[in-house]
Amino acid sequence: MDKPQILLTEKSPLIPAKPSAFDSLRAYSSSFRELMKSPKDLWYLYAFELTAYCAATMIVLSMSIYFTEVLDFSDLDAGFLIAGFGVSGVFVSIGLGHYIDRYGIKKSLLLANSFGILNFALLFIFENRYAQVFIIYTFCSIALSLQLPTAKLAVKKYTVESVRSLGYSIFYMAIFTGAALSGATVDFILSLGDTNVATFKWVFVVGFFEYVIAAIIALKLRELDYENHGEEEIDLLHKEVTGWEHTKESLSLKSFWRFFILTLLLVIVKAVYKHVFVTLPIFMYREIGEGAHFGYMLAVHKVFMIIAIPLFTMLIYYFNFYTLLAIGSLFSAIAFIPLMIAASYGSVLFFIFLVSLGEAIYAPRLIDYTLQVAPKGREGVFLAVAASPLILSVIVAGLVAGILLDSYCPDDGERECWKMWAWISGMTALMPILMIVFRKYLEQPEHEDNPYMPCAKKSKEN
Repeated sequence: MDKPQILLTEKSPLIPAKPSAFDSLRAYSSSFRELMKSPKDLWYLYAFELTAYCAATMIVLSMSIYFTEVLDFSDLDAGFLIAGFGVSGVFVSIGLGHYIDRYGIKKSLLLANSFGILNFALLFIFENRYAQVFIIYTFCSIALSLQLPTAKLAVKKYTVESVRSLGYSIFYMAIFTGAALSGATVDFILSLGDTNVATFKWVFVVGFFEYVIAAIIALKLRELDYENHGEEEIDLLHKEVTGWEHTKESLSLKSFWRFFILTLLLVIVKAVYKHVFVTLPIFMYREIGEGAHFGYMLAVHKVFMIIAIPLFTMLIYYFNFYTLLAIGSLFSAIAFIPLMIAASYGSVLFFIFLVSLGEAIYAPRLIDYTLQVAPKGREGVFLAVAASPLILSVIVAGLVAGILLDSYCPDDGERECWKMWAWISGMTALMPILMIVFRKYLEQPEHEDNPYMPCAKKSKEN
């Protein structure tokens, strides 16, 4: 299946030449049939990601409640702690990016799962709050930072280019299904007891066994390059090159730094989705009432995502990937308006609906764009950088949530929570504007005569 050509005009870089609705629908339906021809490893991968992401988000989605209500940290301290989790993730993600390229899909996912299993086992054993923070910073951070970039690269390895965007859309459906199950499970467990360490131990038990199941599924995966070699297992490259040399070569590329600057802008946008589980639960507890079902609201968010992602995948026939990142970012900025107006389940649902539209447009296309600009053999490093908005956004959301909750939506005292959402919305709206204004400097050109930075020496890897 050939993807319709997307043409951008000089006068209006955001409005491409549109194929007919019939051509788009025919191409879209054809991509489903083509995707079904992919190797069984792709479907094992989807099952793995659903299970592993459900396990990982058992603690991540409830982190703000766990730190404040169970470990008894203040709003500000909890914000800094969540930000610290993001900092640890950044270093781990960039540091392990080379591992994926050099050691492959299966070994990387099994290593990630091993750390995930240890994370829940140690959280169950050690009850000291500082020990638990250390465990989350190390084991949970490594598990997430290695798991997501590896699984994203695996989708590329198990598909052909003509159906890859659809493959990533279904990949995100698996992620959000796992997150929906995670949110509902956490809410259900907390409804059975008090919000304390004893109750959360059941969360740790469930997460532990989900990671065990995911590890068993990962054993079924093979090292493939389906587009170029079919279902023949391939030998891995770059093992003779050190991890630092492999990473250094990527750092010498213009495309890397252009992409890195873009990801820094996207940090603020990605922070919107982190506010869904960092700031929204505390807001609901304080404005709607203690015991407000934030877990069910998170599950609804993921259900919206599962429905919206395949529908918005059709937009790839009308807009290029960069444009879709800007459009998704704009939707994310306006999503906070309902929360500025009222504090109720209705306004929360409307917020979740709008933010889901933005994320459904934005999230799968970031992977598409990443692999579009990444040189062959360096996808792991670029995907690790692409994961930095996910990780850095935790820092931003944690710091912003801690400061704004303390200033405008405190546990005790007068509250003006709408101002908190207004600040977050304003910061987010600035990002798509910058993406449009500086587009010619941020978007990767189709052809580049010299791909290396002026001060870089060509690596011995080439």
